[in-house]
Amino acid sequence: MIVISLNAAKTIEGTLQSLCRQGYNDRETIVVDGGSADSTVSIARQYANKIVVSEPGFAVQYEAGRKEVTVSPYVLLLASDEYAASDDFIETLLSELISDEEVVAVQARLMVDPEITRRSMFARAEQYRYSRTYSSLRGKPLHYLMTGCAIFRTSALEEIGGFRENSAESVDSDISIRLVERGHKLKLSDKAVAYHILDETMLQSLRKAFRGGKSYFFVWRTAGGFTDEYVRSITPPFILIRAAKMGVASFLDTHSLFFSAFVFLDVLSGYAAFSLGILASWLSSKLHRSVPPP
Repeated sequence: MIVISLNAAKTIEGTLQSLCRQGYNDRETIVVDGGSADSTVSIARQYANKIVVSEPGFAVQYEAGRKEVTVSPYVLLLASDEYAASDDFIETLLSELISDEEVVAVQARLMVDPEITRRSMFARAEQYRYSRTYSSLRGKPLHYLMTGCAIFRTSALEEIGGFRENSAESVDSDISIRLVERGHKLKLSDKAVAYHILDETMLQSLRKAFRGGKSYFFVWRTAGGFTDEYVRSITPPFILIRAAKMGVASFLDTHSLFFSAFVFLDVLSGYAAFSLGILASWLSSKLHRSVPPP
């Protein structure tokens, strides 16, 4: 099990305790810290079998942890602001993984921590978006998974060369694309749930979406470029339609005009920030290409 952390003193103990409670005993916990300035590492030492310090960054830290896995045929990834919702979390994910030899990764259903949803409108909107997304994926092939709450076959990660460190905050997209391109199957768990301690504001979330869009440009450029269908999906009309659909659905489900308006703005601004990040990277690549060498 690999847990990545950075200044996570407030949350990492809950994450590691949830792993210690698992009924699955044949496990090793590796914490990869990105250089925390708080007490994250000292807390982690109480629970982890191994502490690894690396440069900060999702892909960098995941890869540093993966390189420490030498024996286990499976590796579970978890972020330090997430925790297993039940004591059979690992067993559930593992059983779903080994039941189909073509499946190389299974993602848990990531939900927002219930306590946070009770006090934050933004968290409730994010929780609603998660739930609607999972419902829409039911019975369909999975082409994208969130690495921070998923279990992988170690051999599949080795086959594609692990996590590319320059994929940055688009590590989820990068690893998913490369696994699917090799003909592997990804799966969304039917039962396993992980809770996310969403300790961020809407503005912080938008900044993260913008950074994600910037690194996502690298992922798709190295994967052969953007398809016409994908380009259309990040244009203003499609973003507006997608946000409107989510807003209408939330109104039909909750009968709250205020909440549905908030969901609409949350989805609209999130996709817009992500698309602007892609545009910023695209413009940057054009400018660098047009500048003659000295």
